Formats: sequence, structure tokens, C-alpha cells
Amino acid sequence: MNACSCPQLTELRRSCEPALASMRMPSTRNEEYRFTDISSLLSSSLALAPADAAVNEQLLEQLIFPEAAGSRVVLVNGAFRPELSDLSALLDGAYVGGCASAPAEALQQLGAQSNARGGPFAVINSSIAQDVLVIAFPANSSMSQPLYLLHISTAAANTTSSNGGGP
Repeated sequence: MNACSCPQLTELRRSCEPALASMRMPSTRNEEYRFTDISSLLSSSLALAPADAAVNEQLLEQLIFPEAAGSRVVLVNGAFRPELSDLSALLDGAYVGGCASAPAEALQQLGAQSNARGGPFAVINSSIAQDVLVIAFPANSSMSQPLYLLHISTAAANTTSSNGGGP
């Protein structure tokens, strides 16, 4: 998957660069992370997992709720996969997809929540984001059923760790 070239995502990535250079990562000395040791993550060499990774059909069928018919969004390694999703029950005027075709008013909000409350991991994610999932509904509208999001993660190629183990 190629990185989305929409200006809003480019700006979000660019705005994270200074924060990454000066940010202190949390440790077990921070109250919120006192039970979460992320030192192995920090010593790992991370690689983006392929967005176009193959998905086992049997696994996918086991993970899909029957109630999700018509309103299922599938993400593989963080990337929207329209060929695995079923959005046939989506409202007229609603948009679910990547940033390339997203409504401009939805893209104006890109990063607003993660910048305000996301912490260091939101900054890291935003700095390497190849695309984003945009969900936009017309004002004063509602769906008759929930929108189901299914995220499937696969192993990234070339992921190594300096401590011999992975996070």
C-alpha cells in the first residue's frame, strides 16, 4: 500500500517530527504505566507490516459476526481493505474509507483527538501513518445497526529485537 498523499495526512506526519525528537517515552516510574514495562518495545527494531497481507479466509469467516452483514469494516495491519469489508447497508451520503477520497470536512479533523489525548503512542502512530480510516456520516443521521470494525494483525517482515524477544 502506498502512503496516502492527502495534504492533511502529510501535515499530521510532519507535525509529529518535533514531538518525536523531544518526547520522553513512559516508564514504570510513570503512574499510568507502572504495570506496563515497554522497555522491550523501545529496544526493538520495528517495521510496518504489509497492508496487503494475505488473510486466511477461514480465519476471517470465524471472526465475522453475522450481525455485521452490510456494516463491516475490515482493517489489515491498520489499512482499510474494501475487498474484505461489506458496507452495503451504509447510509446514503456516508463515507468509510481512506483519506484519498474522504470528504474535506472530515479531513479537517484529522489528528484532533489523538493530538489532544493520545499520548506518545498516538504521536508515533501518526508519524508513520500511511493512511487513515475516515468514517463520516451526514449530520443528524443514524444507522439502524452498528458499524463493526474488525482489525486483523499479521507479523511484519524483518522485525527484530535487540533483546532476543519481541514485545
